[in-house]
Amino acid sequence: MTESNQSDAIIELNGKVKNSKHFSTYNSRIDFNFRVKSNQGNIYSKKDYSLNGASITSNQAAYENAVNKFLTLAKTREDIYLILGFEE
Repeated sequence: MTESNQSDAIIELNGKVKNSKHFSTYNSRIDFNFRVKSNQGNIYSKKDYSLNGASITSNQAAYENAVNKFLTLAKTREDIYLILGFEE
């Protein structure tokens, strides 16, 4: 039996982070999207997200707060499929 190291899909992640400070609170907004594409460029699924985090100590802490909220969503394989934009 031979194995192939070639994939049949590509998961693409793009995003940007915007940090700000208002009323002594650091805020971090993360806008990003997932695209699952074939090797030929056909899009199987796409999903956009906006995350917000806040901290009184730093922009890094605000960023980590936003990311941690998102990470709690991915507990099962089904959760990951939904995050990537595959609906049942």
